[in-house]
Amino acid sequence: MSTSDLILFCAILFLLSVWVTGAVRYAAIAARFVDIPDAEGGRKAHHAPVPLLGGIAIFLSFFAAVFFLYFRGILPVGYIHLKQIIALFAGGAILIFGGALED
Repeated sequence: MSTSDLILFCAILFLLSVWVTGAVRYAAIAARFVDIPDAEGGRKAHHAPVPLLGGIAIFLSFFAAVFFLYFRGILPVGYIHLKQIIALFAGGAILIFGGALED
């Protein structure tokens, strides 16, 4: 992968993560998955409702990058197999699901 390809790849992934974050934020607000601030003197530092589920946006952006790199042949195929990527995805999905339930 050349330097210009790497820069283009990083720029595309940045834009993808910005878009996915906005989409997840919109979905969280629409579904009322927001953290409501406490009354005056509470533990929470924010003063307005804050959307939850931001970890889902990070998760989706990360795995979009991993799958793209894998299927383009950029990841070292001899060291990383598709089964390992799927296992990492499944484990991450379980953690994301647990985090979403906790939110």
